[in-house]
Amino acid sequence: MSTPHDALFKFTFQDPAHARAAIAALLPPQLVAAIDWASLQLVPGSFVDKELAQHHTDLLFTCKIGDREVLIFVLVEHRSGFEARAPLDVGRYVLRAWDDWLRRFGGRVPPIIPILVYHGREPWPMRCDLLSLVDFDGLPPEVAKVLAPWQPNFGFVLDDLAAVTPQHLAARNLTALAHATLGLLQQLRFAEDPTAVIAGLVDTLRAAGRASSGREALHALFSYIFRVAKRQSRGQDATGFVAALREIAGPERTSEMTTWAEYWTQQGEARGEARGEARGEARGEARGEARGEARGEARGERHGRIALLRRLLEARFGALTPEATERLANGTIEQVESWADRVLVATSVSDVLA
Repeated sequence: MSTPHDALFKFTFQDPAHARAAIAALLPPQLVAAIDWASLQLVPGSFVDKELAQHHTDLLFTCKIGDREVLIFVLVEHRSGFEARAPLDVGRYVLRAWDDWLRRFGGRVPPIIPILVYHGREPWPMRCDLLSLVDFDGLPPEVAKVLAPWQPNFGFVLDDLAAVTPQHLAARNLTALAHATLGLLQQLRFAEDPTAVIAGLVDTLRAAGRASSGREALHALFSYIFRVAKRQSRGQDATGFVAALREIAGPERTSEMTTWAEYWTQQGEARGEARGEARGEARGEARGEARGEARGEARGERHGRIALLRRLLEARFGALTPEATERLANGTIEQVESWADRVLVATSVSDVLA
């Protein structure tokens, strides 16, 4: 199951229209001038270890410098804290990208530009190269000098979102959706006041909504906001937070916004619990109170989540087919949770319920 960070980053930056400026903002001017940005294309697939999929997102692009192919590999580190092994992870995935190239085309591999996007709680604390992991301490200096060239090594470009201010991020020449995506990754995850974060990004979010694909962009952005903010604001009054998003969405999206708000702020769970308690008490008189309450609560929660997910699907894709309705009605709580995650990046109802 994808994380909200993974889903939003891929939704935005797998489109070269948003990736171009975001990548260019990180590279030296002479490289930016040499790359034919119109040639930038996404390479399908992933090189991330399955066991690390919750922590890493990767995108591989090809582009041209003159008539030569160049690869750009972007890895996003989603861990909340720094991991010293991160340079090794970058290196392993870069080698896999090269290995994949050799299997497909043979010959020699093209140059690759590795980029690591980091949005942890604290700034990145070490050098941006693999050699920084090698421990030469205790060795005579002349021995370390001889050994150093034999160690695997490479550098990578670091985009440390924890070390730049929102003002510096806003100064990058990005599309509105790219700016909103990086701004949310940078600020919302650890925010004590999600409403203040939204207020700071309100103009950018509105601009993303006014673009040609604004409906899909706001869906992705708001889904991310609700999924992440609810973890940061448990027990807090979300009225102001939801009102701010409704204002950004505009009156034409009020119904859809209401459904998102209900689902992602767990009102569906609250309804399910209420229904479950009522059913459980009724059945408990006949079958045993504890057993009846447990079963009733579980069924009520499932029905509540299914009802809200159906409204979310219909708000985005229109009326459901009988087959989709039946598939949704028979879903378990685990399936409904998985389907809800897919709504963020799916392009059709069948993609969600696959």
